Amino acid sequence: MQYVGSGNYTGFRLSLNATDYRQQHAVIDAFNHTFATMEEQYNDFAYYSHFREGVDEPTLIAIAWKVEGTDIKPLPTDRPTTTTTTTLPPNIYPYDCSDRTKVPKSDVYKIQPNPLDPNNIVRVYCDVGDNDAYTVVQSRGGSGDDDFPTKNTLADYTTPFGTPGVDTNFWFGLDNFYYLTSYNNGYNYNLQIDLCCGDNLAASLHYDNFKVSGSSDGYVLKATAEVNDTGIGSPGPGGAMPDIGSKFSTYDDYQGVYSKKICSVYKYTRSDNDANAIGGWWVGSCTNNLNGYFYGVGDPIFYQNNTCQINTVRMALYRVDPGYGIPTNTANFCTATPTTPSGTENAPTGASINSET
Repeated sequence: MQYVGSGNYTGFRLSLNATDYRQQHAVIDAFNHTFATMEEQYNDFAYYSHFREGVDEPTLIAIAWKVEGTDIKPLPTDRPTTTTTTTLPPNIYPYDCSDRTKVPKSDVYKIQPNPLDPNNIVRVYCDVGDNDAYTVVQSRGGSGDDDFPTKNTLADYTTPFGTPGVDTNFWFGLDNFYYLTSYNNGYNYNLQIDLCCGDNLAASLHYDNFKVSGSSDGYVLKATAEVNDTGIGSPGPGGAMPDIGSKFSTYDDYQGVYSKKICSVYKYTRSDNDANAIGGWWVGSCTNNLNGYFYGVGDPIFYQNNTCQINTVRMALYRVDPGYGIPTNTANFCTATPTTPSGTENAPTGASINSET
């Protein structure tokens, strides 16, 4: 490239923005660097290495320049040394659904829970209110063939699966729980769990300061129940620890307190055999599993007198930093029209719920 100007030369600064056309032009790296000042050479070349967090190889460029005009200095005899910075690339996608400049209305959006990884792009459903928005990180529906899968290993739950939307089945992925709540974006979140019986909201449970730790800790769920001894904050039989404070377990990778032989939340039905174990969860009380089996209205495990069948469930996060809070004037979750947004990148998957409040 060539730049034509007039006046005295005082140096130049290069701005670089590299994108990946294979990932819808996701940002690979972006930085600014001053290569020459008025005290340095008019004609030279330099290498520059820009460190990228979480990536083995840095961005390495070579640049040569020549300034034409009066008082041209000779070429240097010593080559410049390579320099390194830690400037982070811009995050072109929001961290979560609370970024109203990028999430103006309720719909499926791409978010980037880990801003240091340009490939960490996740589709989620954003339920937008007047003041804030829910980032829906888990949902169970029943409106079609989008069933919840049988998954037995911890690795099955580290990445997203299902279809984000209204009345669909979706799982955010344990690694993304960690990135969003505990890793590096600096925001604080509360968790809201909604349980619907038909068109009626049977329960809406809130948990403050929700976090999930990383893989090295077993993806421990951390939170404080706003109402003691409810939902995932309720201790199990004999005073066993609640789901809060527990590691994430699957049937093949069990990290719970009770023996998995007596923990019925893993089985496809309570009388079924271990071969049909289903659903990973933070197993402490061994009485909850929102990724588990969907019990019918004839099963008395949920409510007395069989007055209710849990047919729709969701887990949603909302920011609680200054200026944010529980989203107001959102759509009625239990009566919202089921949708399966087009262009979803997550493959459809299949359908069970097991939870006590």
